[in-house]
Amino acid sequence: MSKFSELNLFSVAYKSVDYGFPGGWVDPFLVGEVAVTEQDAGYHDVGQGDSIAGMNPSFGELTAHYWVWKNLPPVPYVGFCHYRRYFNFFEHPNIAQPKLLAQPSPEVMSIIASEAQFQAALRILKTSDFITTRMYVLNETISQQFCVNHDAAIWREFVAVIREISPAFLVDCLDWLDVSHEFRFYPVFITRWDIFDELCSLLFPVLFELRRRIGEKPFTPGARFQLDRYPAYLSERFMMLYLHARRLRVYGAQLIALEHGA
Repeated sequence: MSKFSELNLFSVAYKSVDYGFPGGWVDPFLVGEVAVTEQDAGYHDVGQGDSIAGMNPSFGELTAHYWVWKNLPPVPYVGFCHYRRYFNFFEHPNIAQPKLLAQPSPEVMSIIASEAQFQAALRILKTSDFITTRMYVLNETISQQFCVNHDAAIWREFVAVIREISPAFLVDCLDWLDVSHEFRFYPVFITRWDIFDELCSLLFPVLFELRRRIGEKPFTPGARFQLDRYPAYLSERFMMLYLHARRLRVYGAQLIALEHGA
């Protein structure tokens, strides 16, 4: 058994990148069309098994979350990062910053994928339920921010679907989205498998029903926020609602953001 088997951390990419991951605990995961056409060695095949690979243009990294949820055996802890965004648990002079910018040099990748980072994550998970990004304070509430930057009609339908099909503990907290300015960006996290399982079992039915009602949205060249990715954007808001409703102990970790390879 691998010494890293207690925690599976997947690095999700839409294109083939060779960052090395010398520590061995970061598992590369390819999604989108390239995952089907290239079949890169060393990457999971998201097109096999119970898969929503065809929804990648709108679901993004969520296609990897779904595939892991449906096709891999449970492990004590599971997590996801982005091929350009990784957690850092090391103490250093700039630890107060929510994000550090770095080039994907062998030295940086060695730090990201080191066994010391793995062990630090396990220590944090002994006293925290959920590791994700640091908290940001929005100028608007969570609801207002989505309506202003994305689409108010989609937001109203999103809330309506939650009211119709989600359990009471989530529905009872929906008003919190109208008053909270606290937000954690990006669908990156590490948590226990049972929490991941419940989050997925609540999130995906909402997104599938919403997509059935709204359909696909067109890609808009040059737009900062692409409306065709509304399911992915909404998943971040749903995660915030879930963390609040379940009163989970959340640890906000620093991110290392790689500047090369966007």
